[in-house]
Amino acid sequence: NCIITGRHASDNGITGNQQPPLSDDLRTDTFMHKLQNAGYHTAMIGKHHYIDRYGIGMDITDDDDALKAYGFDYVFQVVDDGENAHNQDEYTKWLDTQGRLDEFRTALGGSDATASANSGQHPYPPDETADGFIGINGIRFVEQYGEEKPFYLNLSFIGPHPPFWHPGDTRDNLSDGMPVKGAEDTPGLRQTRNKYLEKCALIDSYVGRLLKALEDKGVLDNTVIVFTSDHGDMLGNHGIWDKRHFYEESVGIPLFISGGSVQAEQRMCGARLSKSLVSHLDLYPTILNLAGIPCAGHRKRPGKSLLRVLSEEVSGHEYVIAELATA
Repeated sequence: NCIITGRHASDNGITGNQQPPLSDDLRTDTFMHKLQNAGYHTAMIGKHHYIDRYGIGMDITDDDDALKAYGFDYVFQVVDDGENAHNQDEYTKWLDTQGRLDEFRTALGGSDATASANSGQHPYPPDETADGFIGINGIRFVEQYGEEKPFYLNLSFIGPHPPFWHPGDTRDNLSDGMPVKGAEDTPGLRQTRNKYLEKCALIDSYVGRLLKALEDKGVLDNTVIVFTSDHGDMLGNHGIWDKRHFYEESVGIPLFISGGSVQAEQRMCGARLSKSLVSHLDLYPTILNLAGIPCAGHRKRPGKSLLRVLSEEVSGHEYVIAELATA
């Protein structure tokens, strides 16, 4: 919600999971609406936190029209493994058509996402996991897109996220270069980190296939790719797992911007790694800037266009704020 509104959590009102959705005035002021108004076709495939239905026990595709009110022409919802033990989504519906939904939920271990799911072995091949299903449908969207207008695609994977299961065998040496901070380096910790990194590698393969689909479509050179995440993971450092902790492992996230005008105008001397402090709030003006849409400054929308940061026209932030409700 911070990304799509360009506003801090304390300002947009969404400071954690299981909260009511954005107010109507903010829901109609997303950058997706501005893209729509400028002639873009907008799509969302995969996971989101715009409307939170955790633990409700419903068919979340009933929310499709409500999601479109955020500025999407097309939505295709998939929830986390574990959440799909009690909710229906596009993935569980697909499994049901294959006669495998009960089998999947048995392997998942129910709503607690335990049992074999924590062993790291997914019962299905890559394309039939939830992340693979998201990736395949994102690729299919690109392959089948036939409109004249440009498109914006929000392709949102669920991993790397508990449960740490994946197809295939776990490689033992993936986490060898990751030092353990403030905790004992044990075989069990390394094994879980390896599972986490396997999920990263799985997603990476679908990003590569998506780029190939864009290239085959003939639009890669005119497409900008923004890759980021909503949070990191402690991965056992300081004896802590999961997110919600204000250590670098949790609040530090990846951000890559590549292709299109970024490549042509901003990195004539090759790829650039910047240590500037930036924020998810910067994506609102950046995406609109990339689309050639004016984005006037606003005191409640403090983000900076990252194109200007890359060109050193402006500096990054002096500090970055991360917020989470405590109750």
